[in-house]
Amino acid sequence: MTASRLQRWALIVSSYNFKIEFISTERNTADALSRMIKTYKETGSCEQSDEPEQTYLHFATEALLLDYNILKKETVHDPILSRVISYIRDGWPGELNIKELKPYYNRKNELYTELDCVMWGHRVVIPSVCRSKVLKELHDSHMGMVKTKGLARSYVWWPGIDEDIEKLCRSCQVCLEVADAPPAHAIRSWPWPDRPWSRLHIDFFGPIAGNTYLVLIDACTKWMEVIKMSSTNAKAVIKALREIWSRFGLPKQLVSDNGPPFTSLEFKQFLENNGIQHTFSAPYHPSSNGAAENAVKTCKKVVKKALSQNLDVDTALLRFLLVYRNTEHCTTGESPAKLLQGRSLRMRLDCLKPERADRVNAAQRHQQLAAGGSQRCFNEGDEILYRNYGTGK
Repeated sequence: MTASRLQRWALIVSSYNFKIEFISTERNTADALSRMIKTYKETGSCEQSDEPEQTYLHFATEALLLDYNILKKETVHDPILSRVISYIRDGWPGELNIKELKPYYNRKNELYTELDCVMWGHRVVIPSVCRSKVLKELHDSHMGMVKTKGLARSYVWWPGIDEDIEKLCRSCQVCLEVADAPPAHAIRSWPWPDRPWSRLHIDFFGPIAGNTYLVLIDACTKWMEVIKMSSTNAKAVIKALREIWSRFGLPKQLVSDNGPPFTSLEFKQFLENNGIQHTFSAPYHPSSNGAAENAVKTCKKVVKKALSQNLDVDTALLRFLLVYRNTEHCTTGESPAKLLQGRSLRMRLDCLKPERADRVNAAQRHQQLAAGGSQRCFNEGDEILYRNYGTGK
């Protein structure tokens, strides 16, 4: 044993109000230490100090506003801790199969008693009766789960303390009211319809420049319709949808938010009479109707650009829709026009390409020249020879 360790033992013994004389001239320090411990055992039971001892127990109980006398009383009455005290004093058995005592048995070399309370290092082992009060005191400042655990590790311990702190923090109403929002859920896409014009997504946007628009998009082909609305009530929406569906047919499913025109009884009866299933997006969660929201975002940009250029908004929207329907979509890899109508829509840019009729006429002339032969010309009244394919002729 080194001299530094001997000095530490001397300081520990002196903290219990025993007068220790440090023997620096001893050649065998181990003998000196054994005599010191023997002196402590012989005099510890008979010497009493009028001043209260200041130990880790006092430090922990003062921080948690607990009287160590209460801890002492409850520790003695606690069926588990009272048994642990007897094991600490009389010795631990070689093997212990009681489930409740296993956590203490695993720390048997680190547990000791102080003023009839069980200690684990500098932490007080709290009896079961006092644990709720200790938890309340630990979480009094409503710190987070990690910091509350860190605070608890400086003062107290009992089996399952981390789980008890987690349960307390998760059930604290004050913490829940100001807690951060959980991470966003992973994106879940709508199933892609196997046929065009099967599922439609609709939504409003505006008012912009005094106008409100109804946006409709097909989930399969990405075909988009934008209608200026004089009113947003159910009757006006039904009228706009009748006009669109008269050209493209009735869909199987319609997806919308929970706006008043879509939740009205009139709109519900209109869809039921036409055999259309109505699906609502999640309230206060616009991204669940993502197709309509993206279409609204795109159309808003078109309107704002037209206003910044002092252009007619309706003309700008119609020109945009023509180009949009004829452009390959990044999701489907085809243009909405080809998927819905099976053809590309003619645009001004098609003037740069040769007409198909001119190409066909040129090809036919080339075929006539390549076939050879002579040109025949007859006038009325000319005598001609002809081949008769009749039988016997």
